Amino acid sequence: MRRFTDEEFAAMVRELTVSDPPSFHTLISIATKTLTPSINKWCRTDKRLSGRQYEGDILQETLIRLIKTCVTHFLYRTDELNNDPDGFQNWMFEVAMNIKRDFANRESRRDNCEVNIDDIEEKSFSDKSDEDDSVADRLEKAFNVILDSDVKIYKILTWLAQCVCIVQYGITKKQSNDTLIDSFAEKTLCDMRDDVYRFAEDVPWMNFSPEHKRKIDAALAEEHEPGKTYGETKYKEFFMKKEGKATISDWVNRMNGIIRRNTAI
Repeated sequence: MRRFTDEEFAAMVRELTVSDPPSFHTLISIATKTLTPSINKWCRTDKRLSGRQYEGDILQETLIRLIKTCVTHFLYRTDELNNDPDGFQNWMFEVAMNIKRDFANRESRRDNCEVNIDDIEEKSFSDKSDEDDSVADRLEKAFNVILDSDVKIYKILTWLAQCVCIVQYGITKKQSNDTLIDSFAEKTLCDMRDDVYRFAEDVPWMNFSPEHKRKIDAALAEEHEPGKTYGETKYKEFFMKKEGKATISDWVNRMNGIIRRNTAI
């Protein structure tokens, strides 16, 4: 049974094909209420995803994919308008299931890696002692894992920015959440990248290679929404429905989970 009405579907079609500029409001509303229960169930019952809190990420990735492809891949897949609400529901589930499968396969590959690195503590970020090579090695490994990870650029920049905040100001991870919001909420991701590069010049283990910088620039140049790149988008626009501090904590915890799953000591 559909969770949206024929009237809602018709409104969505008008917004996407007649409105100038196109509006995605109804599309997002329909997709969110239709897909959320199933995505939650998939994550709860798939042992590769259970307990890892990827529900929000999968929904977000699905919404982005729908926004980018709804007109070209469903409504006008052929020369004639596809005015079929039931077919649209099936197509949405196919898109969401493919994204869920990508997340699950990624986790499966990571789980097969050797996992025995400890959590990185606040003191590790700010430890500037040249004598403790093991700490420096761990931080450099973590840094490279984050830059090589296949996650959204705003999460990568969040982890990097938290590191430089801790190093520069000698604060804890929790305190750095406030600092991140105060420093970057109103800035674009490109501004955030530039600030991270500038502060990282004084952190020996944060050495951005030309390849990593090209990867970051390419990610920032991707479209976040039609006509607007990730780099042009303000940092605060990526916060989830929960408050900014909770969102940042969630992102950093997930990034640290990637480090633990991909780094061996």
